[in-house]
Amino acid sequence: MPPLGPCRRLRRTLDCLRPATPTRVVQEPAAAAQQEEPPVLSAADRAHMRERGYVVVKRAVPRAAAAAVVDDIWAHMGMDRARSDGWYADPHGDGLKQDGFMRQVHTPAMWATRTAPRIHRAFAELWGTAALWVAIDRCNLKPPLRPDRPGWGERQQQPLEKWGSLEQQRRGLLHWDVDVANQPVPFQMYQSCLFLEDTAVDQGTFQCVPGGHRWYAAWHAEQRAKGLDVHNSPPHEPRFEPTRIAGECGDCLIWNSFLPHGNCLNTSSRPRLAQFISMWPATAAGHEKWLGVHWPR
Repeated sequence: MPPLGPCRRLRRTLDCLRPATPTRVVQEPAAAAQQEEPPVLSAADRAHMRERGYVVVKRAVPRAAAAAVVDDIWAHMGMDRARSDGWYADPHGDGLKQDGFMRQVHTPAMWATRTAPRIHRAFAELWGTAALWVAIDRCNLKPPLRPDRPGWGERQQQPLEKWGSLEQQRRGLLHWDVDVANQPVPFQMYQSCLFLEDTAVDQGTFQCVPGGHRWYAAWHAEQRAKGLDVHNSPPHEPRFEPTRIAGECGDCLIWNSFLPHGNCLNTSSRPRLAQFISMWPATAAGHEKWLGVHWPR
């Protein structure tokens, strides 16, 4: 039987991810090992997650592990990382021109980072259980803005009715993955991005609206009371002004799924490379909540 391609592997995995048939469960570590290891998240980290909606796990994976995923990204794209003129192509039709999201979802190196002990333990501490499912998610390759490469990394080419005002587009990507129109009340769910290289604040890095998860329900009710529609892209208002967050290679930023988030415009000279990782309880209820974020009905 020939090997499955990435898209067919993803489809087969999603077909298997049903409440009655848990798959790819990150297993509970041995009790002795749990007692020996100190917590990944400090009390200050937990408070930051509650108040600000995100936390950064420093050195979540070794640099060598992140570098292996980077090698896979460049190999998938068929690009020479040292030749910047070659970064502006989409040979597989991944649709990465605007925001850099790739269709590459699984390689051995990506699985190694998904199951990295510090990332698993951080999610386990947030969820209160180490029996977790892990998502088969994608990577991000976002090259810098260049005048001679119009449309790459910009949002202006999209219809205004889809993405809002031009001013809104210039702030970069800011959205929820939650089905906002049908979810007025937030529930517990987390996502994360792994910094595969050192990433500066002007390098298309992760951005979010700190604390936005805390007033999501009030904002949603306010919009409905005014008879306004709610969309997955927040309106251009001062309260939705995003904060850019730099990171070092191997850092993992975990955020509350009800936090408006995305990536900023890349005005540096280097591409942004990241991997997305999510974990949730290996239960029927946990699976249904995850579907409510990533695959809403």
